[in-house]
Amino acid sequence: MRQLIGTTNTVNSHITEATYYTKSVGIALLATFAAYVINKVSHNSKTRVVNSLFSPVIEELLKTLLAQLFAASILLVHTAFGIVEAIIDARRSKRPSATAGLAVATHIMFGVVTVLGWRYFSICAGISASVLLHMLWNSFIYDLVNLQRKD
Repeated sequence: MRQLIGTTNTVNSHITEATYYTKSVGIALLATFAAYVINKVSHNSKTRVVNSLFSPVIEELLKTLLAQLFAASILLVHTAFGIVEAIIDARRSKRPSATAGLAVATHIMFGVVTVLGWRYFSICAGISASVLLHMLWNSFIYDLVNLQRKD
């Protein structure tokens, strides 16, 4: 009897895990869509202020707060968001592989910073740290792209 109960619990825990991961990816898709719409509506220009300050705040808040609201994995939501952004950005890039790789890697990094900030301080500290890092990253990329356009 114990074997059957153990097996049933294991099966149920796998179903629960699969649901958790599926929910996290769904939340990432929702966050990606919402960020895309908000960024599109809020600005048509590609100014440094919008790219470096506004977009990181919107993206980091959406990813983390939606993950929290729906009890999803913050790190998985950030990772899946990065994958979707990688696909979108790679289609517009002259170097699609590098662009895609950086999009995934940076969003994983933002997720790790959020989780560590939350674990050791607070959710606000985690979000603030990831927003700041995202702002710095976007500023760096904005300058790099504009330097390449001048050459």
